[in-house]
Amino acid sequence: MPCACAPCSTISIRATIVPPSNKRRLPEHSTPSSPATRLEALALANEVAGRLDIIAEETERGWQGDVTTDGGLRLERMVRGVREMVVLDMALIGSSDARHIDQLTARLKEIYQTPPSLHRREGDVEISGPRALLDAIFASGRKGLTMQRYKGLGEMNAEQLWETTLDPECSLAAAGQGQ
Repeated sequence: MPCACAPCSTISIRATIVPPSNKRRLPEHSTPSSPATRLEALALANEVAGRLDIIAEETERGWQGDVTTDGGLRLERMVRGVREMVVLDMALIGSSDARHIDQLTARLKEIYQTPPSLHRREGDVEISGPRALLDAIFASGRKGLTMQRYKGLGEMNAEQLWETTLDPECSLAAAGQGQ
């Protein structure tokens, strides 16, 4: 049964977002003993960092990849002065979950190869993730609308007061009185 602790869950989620390439895959439980293996691992780390940049928001890009001493991958970036680091150690890379994800690599790459975009009449909006999709849909729905809030009736001008409260055709209070 896979580990359910918070650090492992976070790393596993990030690992599923960034599928490894079939061309550049480290052998199970390998360590970068030879320069060629280290170069392959570094190329893989940089490929994963590039994939993270593709799905990151524009202001949160800058992922860099490196190889750890045990042969794992270290991915880090600096966002607004805060360093974020994700380490995929060899135990995780060689785990049954990672091997299962590796079998899905072709399908995952097909899905995540290019960032999706939301097509609207006004133009296309590139979507970097689920939150960006929700924000884009809400922004599109709010176009042309204005929202005002009032603490009391005294803050409204005469026209707004008539439209929202006094007009018998629209007034909820008048509708309630008519029953």
